[in-house]
Amino acid sequence: MRRSLIAAVLLLVLLLSRPVGAAPGSARFVAPDRVVQGEPFLVELLLPFEPDRAELRWLGRSQPLRAEPLADGLWRLRALAGTTASHPAGKEIVAFRVEADGRTWSFPWQIEIGAKAFPESRLTVPEKMVVPPDEVRSRIEAEGRRVAQALARSQEEILWALPLHRPVKGIVTCPYGWRRVYNGKPRSPHSGVDLRAAVGTPVGAVAAGVVVLAEEHYFAGNVVYVDHGGGVLSAYGHLSRIDVGPGQPVKAGQTVGLAGATGRVTGPHLHLGLFLQGRHADAVPLFEADEKALLEGREGLEVSLR
Repeated sequence: MRRSLIAAVLLLVLLLSRPVGAAPGSARFVAPDRVVQGEPFLVELLLPFEPDRAELRWLGRSQPLRAEPLADGLWRLRALAGTTASHPAGKEIVAFRVEADGRTWSFPWQIEIGAKAFPESRLTVPEKMVVPPDEVRSRIEAEGRRVAQALARSQEEILWALPLHRPVKGIVTCPYGWRRVYNGKPRSPHSGVDLRAAVGTPVGAVAAGVVVLAEEHYFAGNVVYVDHGGGVLSAYGHLSRIDVGPGQPVKAGQTVGLAGATGRVTGPHLHLGLFLQGRHADAVPLFEADEKALLEGREGLEVSLR
């Protein structure tokens, strides 16, 4: 019943947006019905033609995409997306929008965001680890603006591949979403994942991409941000040494720096951040899952373009 309703809505959208004489054939859209807070997910659209323009729309962000040709004459659009650990539970719409020969199609899909229980810890630490001194606040704000600018732009060509490369072999010492209370003061959920790594351990890029930021920050210490295309970016914090620079292309597994304990930390480790369409999500599931695993069991929806 639900699939029939979704099909009817999609068909109505297509009929309203398609001028007379639109390209024949059908499109197939595959996406999950439900995910939980912080969970990365994959969406895919197969088209019988190459679009002139394409984009993914998710939670107020539009990400340009480049279609990839397949051996059977189809063209594929794919994207990774997710929500933050604090995103409200509820229903959201993810949509592809494509243009070809002056025609426009929109493919919306409703996803339920389920709540997830994250662990919590209460710690007593030096107050300077919680509240930075006044003299560095302008610096922190400037660093935040540069990070926001890096996350706001992502090339349309997809360079990432699944599963992602694990940047270091160490175990997870602090998982994504961990809720911390420092000196009785609640903090934001952990936005990345901490991996055990001794000082000097080589840190490999999770996927091919282009370095967009490589500098020293107050909180993150020596940090590198890499754009993997299609709205996917990764960050590597607390490095003891940075080995790459802005604009430099990197391969999956290539060393971007050495693990360390720079910035506001209590010991050496790697902080890995994964940003999907501008929002930080849990990277760990993508160390094991390939595209087939993420799409497995998804029924998909085929819609006529006639």
